[in-house]
Amino acid sequence: MDKVLWLNKLLWLITAVLAIIVIIGLAGLTTDTGTSGEQTGTDTITIATTPAVQVLQQNTSPTTVPVKTAYNRTLALFWNFALTGPYAANPDWSDAVLDPEPVTLFDVNGDPLFYEFYLENNGTVPGYFWTAADKRVGAGVFRIYESPPHADYARIARTAETLVNAGYPGWEVIAEKPGLYGSGYPYLCTFVTVQNTTNAVRETIVVDAYTNRTVPIRPTEGSPGYAESYLDAIPPGDQPGQVARWESDYSPAEKIVTYALAHGIDPARPLSEQNTSVITAYYATEPEDPAVGSNNTSPDESE
Repeated sequence: MDKVLWLNKLLWLITAVLAIIVIIGLAGLTTDTGTSGEQTGTDTITIATTPAVQVLQQNTSPTTVPVKTAYNRTLALFWNFALTGPYAANPDWSDAVLDPEPVTLFDVNGDPLFYEFYLENNGTVPGYFWTAADKRVGAGVFRIYESPPHADYARIARTAETLVNAGYPGWEVIAEKPGLYGSGYPYLCTFVTVQNTTNAVRETIVVDAYTNRTVPIRPTEGSPGYAESYLDAIPPGDQPGQVARWESDYSPAEKIVTYALAHGIDPARPLSEQNTSVITAYYATEPEDPAVGSNNTSPDESE
């Protein structure tokens, strides 16, 4: 009997010890203050939350134009120019197709500024468009080029990265975006985002695409010139009028694209292979596209 009693006491003692261990473990979990996943101890990691220079990010403002909407605007103007406009006699255009996937050119403030849409014709690019990516630009299509694009964005980005790597030792390039700076006629550039390998601070560096020089992102002593934002330079009082102009510019374009698609026109096929009388008949009864003849969208013959 004494032996059985002793064994029972031993089992009770072992159970009590195990219960205490479990309680201590649970207490350790429930008192965690949110440091799970962080490195603790003497080796700490510092993450910068306030970069020295504002990092360019891809923003979306209420006035950003969706790519599909910009494509329709460009498509309507392409049809007009290729069928009844200044390029009607140019088979490079009438046999071309508008690529629905553009290159996005960003503003200094991070907003999309223009979409660069390309015409494709048997492996060649006979022309391209700068279409507004923001309604504050005003015009639906900012510029038309009757030539292949001169900007090789991959090469420009590589050149910018090489320049930044040489000028910023101890910094790592983590992102590049093609863009534009300047409040007048914008200049092509690359926005290069770098991160300090020691403290994780990030900065954005503007590299001009043609001079291959860095441009200050804000005025500095002895260097008043800087990479000004095209969109931010539009006076706030003028912006509602610019947006209204864009809306007015887009309305007829949306109508012709909707009409053409409903009557069997396929944007993925060249106009020369389709019944383009559907489009020309429509244009004959509608007001002229407001972009045709505009100073902003006249064909660029300077390149």
